[in-house]
Amino acid sequence: MTTQFCSRVDRRQQDWHRLAGLLDRAESEGLAKLTAGELAELSRLHRRVSSHLAQAKGGSTDAEVIEYLNGLVVRSHNTVYRVPSRAQWRRVGEFFTDTYPRKLRRLWPFVLISAIVFFGSSIFAFVLSYSDPALGKLFIPPQFAGALRPGGTSDYEESPLPAGTMAPLSAFIMQNNIKVGFMAFAGGALGGTVTLYALLQNGLMVGGLSGAMHHYGDVLPYYSLIIPHGVVELWAIVIAGACGLRLGWAVIAPGRYTRWEALKQAAPDAAAVMLGTVVLFVVAGLIEGFVTPAPIGPYAKIGVGIVSGVLMVAYQYGPLARGPEPGEGSEPPTG
Repeated sequence: MTTQFCSRVDRRQQDWHRLAGLLDRAESEGLAKLTAGELAELSRLHRRVSSHLAQAKGGSTDAEVIEYLNGLVVRSHNTVYRVPSRAQWRRVGEFFTDTYPRKLRRLWPFVLISAIVFFGSSIFAFVLSYSDPALGKLFIPPQFAGALRPGGTSDYEESPLPAGTMAPLSAFIMQNNIKVGFMAFAGGALGGTVTLYALLQNGLMVGGLSGAMHHYGDVLPYYSLIIPHGVVELWAIVIAGACGLRLGWAVIAPGRYTRWEALKQAAPDAAAVMLGTVVLFVVAGLIEGFVTPAPIGPYAKIGVGIVSGVLMVAYQYGPLARGPEPGEGSEPPTG
């Protein structure tokens, strides 16, 4: 029993010394010098030594040991949870100015397929709904069915929201859109089936509603409601679908790898693009929560959507994007 106790104490002291060593390096050289494994170990040891401190305070441990552990835990807490440094913020900036648009451009075959599925299903539903608005009800949620009639959008367009409701509405829209995007993304792990379902469902809904509005001639009020946020939001859904299709392709055509290995290889790039695309959903939510209900003219609202779309494309593919890496864009999709 004594031997086991001594062994346990020795292991705990090794953890304390290892944590102290990592903290010394982090404080003298900076966190950037630690490897990913060392950073994970630092976080793990912080939690473990915090537990040791709690146990020491509840027992009969020597006061000097408690004081030492308390100082160690304070140091590790300040290191693990400290405010990001300039270098860390610089890496965040590099992600959005370089990594995200570059990795997105490398996914162009999947973006193309996603866009064809989404906008193709939208055009299909538009044609059917335009010819017979009753068919539009097959594609849209029941809560929007009231808009499928002459003047239907006026119920929404002429009832601006109180200013106090704009922020909660924006938060709700962000959450909903991000959920749709992540469903399209994560669905790729099931061979892309859920991704295709999400793209088809949203494409049919947009097309069905748009076709009915054109049938009744309520084009301007309708587009003043959906274009401000819709340009960014719909493209974000397409990109999320492309990320899901990339994962799905790895499952369907893993090549010389096992499906699990192919999925692990495809996941980092797809996840990085999805992370950057979340910002697009946030932007769309802000526009829909603050611009769409604002008491400004319909052409001004539509102008916001057009300008946001132009800036988005310029950032991702145009002059605002960094140049591609050598050979980028010529690689076939690999699984």
